[in-house]
Amino acid sequence: MLVSPPEVVGLANGIAQSIVSLARFLGPVLGGYVSRCCMAYPALSNDQISFGLSVFQMEQVDIP
Repeated sequence: MLVSPPEVVGLANGIAQSIVSLARFLGPVLGGYVSRCCMAYPALSNDQISFGLSVFQMEQVDIP
């Protein structure tokens, strides 16, 4: 488990919140872009891309 030392907890929380905020901004923007590019089957293409990203992220996780 990753734990920040007490003197940098504020910094770690600030960085985490910044990343969450960026993801909440970029998610709909990228989703709209993909839907616009793949107008024939927008729901299917969004599902395929999100599945692929999920698989990629799951491969990056180290479970002890």
